[in-house]
Amino acid sequence: MIPSSVTRYRRIKECLEDPTTLVYLHFVAYLAGNLTPFIKLFQKDEPLVPMLYDEANDVTRSCLRLFLKPEFVDGKVGSDLTAIDREKSDNWLSNKSLEIGTGTKRVLSEILADKQETTRLAFRKSLKVMGEYMKDHVPVNNTILQD
Repeated sequence: MIPSSVTRYRRIKECLEDPTTLVYLHFVAYLAGNLTPFIKLFQKDEPLVPMLYDEANDVTRSCLRLFLKPEFVDGKVGSDLTAIDREKSDNWLSNKSLEIGTGTKRVLSEILADKQETTRLAFRKSLKVMGEYMKDHVPVNNTILQD
């Protein structure tokens, strides 16, 4: 029986040798950079509820713009934002137009072309899941916050 530490070592070694790992790390860092201002704002010890509705709409729009065409996202708030069909391919940006950050694009260009397409599809899937999560958890439909 192989000790679990050896199994973990092998798994980590494989990830570090895989050129797509660096691409995914850049992508996660880019997404974190987009969400950090919103998260930091609401970690203050002051009354921020009056700002929550507008900020929630802004962060939701900015995340949806990463993979959806601007005409389906820009200017929408509240239920109009949550009503956008994230599964409809006509609403999507092309794989090459996904907003993934310059660092991610740079390291992505350094891997094999077939891996690039697979990785871009994984990015789209991640962004769609993030959009669905935000739809279910960010209070853009809350009429009390809106008023």
